[in-house]
Amino acid sequence: MTCVVLVVEDETLIRMVAVETLADFGFSAEEAATAGSALQMMQEVPQKFGAVIIDIGLPDRSGDQLAAELRKQWTDLPIVIASGHAGSRLPAWLREDPLIRLVVKPYDNTALNQALGDLGVTAGI
Repeated sequence: MTCVVLVVEDETLIRMVAVETLADFGFSAEEAATAGSALQMMQEVPQKFGAVIIDIGLPDRSGDQLAAELRKQWTDLPIVIASGHAGSRLPAWLREDPLIRLVVKPYDNTALNQALGDLGVTAGI
């Protein structure tokens, strides 16, 4: 069974590239443009998603707030945070959580795949 990754990114082009990149590595991906829609998708079928990639700057709340909400409900969910800033600007709990990785935007295919691999997330083909 192919691992499904939820990509939460408000920039359409970046979201499309991330989904395409994931497909290149054998993942299946679903998309959300806001934190609210991502939470709704997660609550509808939580076991569907093997990981979540979250942009730090979302229109309805910050990516770290979304990550905190997800972590409260799904303690073992692998999360990748995509940020245009180095990790030192992120809250300490994000940097210290063993199931969270940071990729600096603009990220390349290798960085995204490496972050998922570091979290033990594989395409599962």
